[in-house]
Amino acid sequence: MLNSMRSKFTKNKNSVMLSIEACTAEVSRLSSELEDYLKQNAYLYVYDYRIKQNYWKNQVEHIDKQVRCLRAGIMVYLYGLEKKRRECIKQYTAFAARLSELDSEIQIHNRRFMDIAVMDAYKVVGVVEGKSLDRQQMETIVKNPLNQLVVAGAGTGKTTTILGKVKYLLDKKMCEANEICILSFTRAAADEMEKRLYSYLQVPMQVSTFHSLGLGILRKVNGKAPYICNCDIDKLVKEKIKEHLADEEYAQLFIKYILYHRLHTKSEIDFDNVEKYNCYFNANPPITVLGEQVKSYGEMTIANFLTQYGIRYKYEERYKYDTRTEEYDQYYPDFYLPDYDIYIEYYGIDRNKQVPEYFKGKNGMNASQAYCEGMEWKREVHKKYNTTLIECYAYDFMEGNLLEKLRLSLEKHTIRMQEIDVAELFRRMTNENRSDKIMDDLSKIVQTVLCLMKGKRINTGELLKLCEERMPEQVILVKLINPIIDDYEAFLLQRNEIDFADMLNYATDCVQAGKYLHPYKYIIVDEYQDLSGGQYQLLKAMRTQRNYGMFCVGDDWQSIYRFNGSDINYILHFYKYWGNVEISRIETTYRFPQRMADVSGGFIMRNPEQLKKRIISKGSMQEQYVLNEVVGYTEREAIAAMCDVMRSLPKNSSVYLIGRYKKDQIMLKENSNLLMRYDNAKHIDKVVLYGREDLDICFYTAHKSKGLQADYVFVLNNKADEFGFPSRVQNPRIVDLLLEKKEEYPYAEERRLYYVALTRARKRTWLVIVNNNISEFAQELINQYPSEIRADSNVCPKCGAPMKLINGPYGRFWGCSRYAKSGCNYKKKYTIQ
Repeated sequence: MLNSMRSKFTKNKNSVMLSIEACTAEVSRLSSELEDYLKQNAYLYVYDYRIKQNYWKNQVEHIDKQVRCLRAGIMVYLYGLEKKRRECIKQYTAFAARLSELDSEIQIHNRRFMDIAVMDAYKVVGVVEGKSLDRQQMETIVKNPLNQLVVAGAGTGKTTTILGKVKYLLDKKMCEANEICILSFTRAAADEMEKRLYSYLQVPMQVSTFHSLGLGILRKVNGKAPYICNCDIDKLVKEKIKEHLADEEYAQLFIKYILYHRLHTKSEIDFDNVEKYNCYFNANPPITVLGEQVKSYGEMTIANFLTQYGIRYKYEERYKYDTRTEEYDQYYPDFYLPDYDIYIEYYGIDRNKQVPEYFKGKNGMNASQAYCEGMEWKREVHKKYNTTLIECYAYDFMEGNLLEKLRLSLEKHTIRMQEIDVAELFRRMTNENRSDKIMDDLSKIVQTVLCLMKGKRINTGELLKLCEERMPEQVILVKLINPIIDDYEAFLLQRNEIDFADMLNYATDCVQAGKYLHPYKYIIVDEYQDLSGGQYQLLKAMRTQRNYGMFCVGDDWQSIYRFNGSDINYILHFYKYWGNVEISRIETTYRFPQRMADVSGGFIMRNPEQLKKRIISKGSMQEQYVLNEVVGYTEREAIAAMCDVMRSLPKNSSVYLIGRYKKDQIMLKENSNLLMRYDNAKHIDKVVLYGREDLDICFYTAHKSKGLQADYVFVLNNKADEFGFPSRVQNPRIVDLLLEKKEEYPYAEERRLYYVALTRARKRTWLVIVNNNISEFAQELINQYPSEIRADSNVCPKCGAPMKLINGPYGRFWGCSRYAKSGCNYKKKYTIQ
């Protein structure tokens, strides 16, 4: 019996002792593993050490549970092992504490490694195009993870970083020249990169566009190149739309779209506060098919309905009787039908006669009470003067009954309703060539949807099904554009041609089928933020076939080509598409002053989805005032004031006039001080300012200006209208459905486009503004930096009129332009800054 107990005691003691020793040994193993990891002569990437750190933490937690479970047994049976248990606890506790400080150890390790590696890299890379690269650029070049995303700012030296990276890879024998694939998005950018690489390396390097890469793959697989369609797709799409409009069913679909489905409409009742309402309203203004901006989407729908049935109306025409009293102003009904002497009012109430709480109350009444009182007053006015009133309500608009009830009301008053055809509708759309703009917009939608569809590898039938399931309100648009897309595909088939999107898709198929084996160890993508779905699929197929190191350089702040199929999600959510990634940053700009870096950076980062960057300027010019305004009462006056400012610029300065649209140059052509001419050799719009022919002035759209720079920039078209800057032309929701993820922030891409315009100037940017019609972006900057913008503003501080540059007997000076008209005698000294 006693021997049995001793045997059991010894057995238990040995078992516990072995457990403690095993735990102690495991802690020692983990400590050695950590030491070996930190002794590596390599850069330790966050994604890698996070995996190891989590593994080590889990192991320590497991050891802790094991040791603590032994405590009771040790106290009762195993006197003599407590010391070993405590020593084990001490070791894994110390190890756990070290793990909690691992981030700082990793940072110290990486800093030491980088200090040595960067010094060595400087010897390898040397001076790039006459410039010594900064520390961030060199660290970016030295790092060699499987996936590297280089987030760079405007003017930070993206191209020179790529040049340095290629030289580093070659000189360090990490690959051969033919094992590097360098990709750009335009032929011009690829050619320039190729020339710069050869000039720097004296080694021929091939730089491709994605399309030339796809073409090369197809040429290799098929032994010949396919026929590539080079037709004017915009012209073709418009021709096909016009052909289909001859079909009555298609024409009716077209009319319904432009009248009722072109905008994603909401009621005032859909919003719970005025900020949300104003934000949506400003981003998606209710503009009738005839070009009038009205006060609600319900009113817009009514106006379009009246237009559809050929009923003339006047919007907010003064009531024909004088209604002014001490309490009420003159009455302006929503609609007046002059051919029938009938008025229409649209009331923004729900079925309980309530309005949104954010509506304003009156004389102690809440918003709903005040609104209903106003409704009753209008009814009494019509009753008093015996005029006919048709009433419409927001709740009918929300429930989809508004137009049917309006139709019944109009028929009740024997109003003749004859639906007009497309030709008549276009004839009535005379406001600023509105029919042409709608056709332009529809053509762009077709082209964007076509590109996105091909990127997702879906056909028109699948698109319709997708829309019916997830976005039924867009079905009319899909039915409108599907025949055009089918016609386009038939056009290609008939000519035995493919387009660029097909080229990428067919090349991807060849790679996936193993018909083409790529030779690359590294793929470098310039302007990665412009990546589209089809381009992503080709890169993904190549990686699946044979892995390669990816070096992607881009700036999400300058992602502005969604209409071409680019998807910003590929850079914002890089990890989702490529896995573990090392994110590097290049944040020192050599283009513009620090103040512009701060102003433009603050502007773009109002959108919380944009990646955070802190741009630091190392430019030689550090202007005190980098953002100013040029103001006029009319657009014509604003352009004239801009000319006066340009006359004051230093000799031989370069100047960009940047508009949102190509048509923004029309006002320039109408100014007698300016001469517009197209440079066929350089393919740019040149501008001559008479009297200052030394100035190198060019007009660009904001899209075309990307990647360029000038001494001074004037941003045009800062108007708060549909085709202003930001453009209020609403993107169809079908585009959001085809993107990887919809952008929720208002005007997200327009904000990036405006950022591009702001950051083209090396010295100073002016916003060209028309009084009382200031766009959201311009107003935002004025509100944010009022003293800076006004400090050197070309506006008379006394009367607000534009200042004019005058040649006086004692030299030039700024004088108020209203001196002759109003006698304002304000003037200030003329100085060149």
